[in-house]
This record gives sequence, structure tokens and C-alpha cells, in this order.
Amino acid sequence: MQEFPPDIASETFSYESLPEAERQEVLKNMKLYFDLCSEEYDLWENDMLEERVWRKWEAGISYSFSKKACREAWEVCKQNSYYYEDF
Repeated sequence: MQEFPPDIASETFSYESLPEAERQEVLKNMKLYFDLCSEEYDLWENDMLEERVWRKWEAGISYSFSKKACREAWEVCKQNSYYYEDF
């Protein structure tokens, strides 16, 4: 996440306003984030995490998906990757 643009959480953030190379780099990093979240979900789903740990991770994931940029990146990334159906 440290590689994301500083304004990525803004509701006015737009991937289209980024130069192509930067847009691809941000989307690559978003995919890495989604992969991590999916792995965290899998650990919880398979009873390999304490409930309190999952609830903290789940809150972070929910917060991220409350942001426009995250939701837009998800629409792009999920088309090119496999994620657990319930995730």
C-alpha cells in the first residue's frame, strides 16, 4: 500500500488521469493487495486464524473497499485473476 499514490483514497481519484505506465503500476500493486486479502480470507475460512485477528483484517478490507479507487481496481483485477467465490 505504501506504493499507492497519496490521493488514492480520495473520491476524486481517477486511474484515467494517470499516465499509462503509472496506471499499470498502481493496478499491479492493487492486485497484490487483493491477493493478500484473498489469502487472509482463505486462512479465516479454513479456521487457521483467531476470530479477533480476522475481524481486524476484515475491518481493513472493508475500509479499503469503501474507497472508489479500490472498487474500480477490483473490477479490473478480478477479471484477470482467480479469487475465492465468497471473497
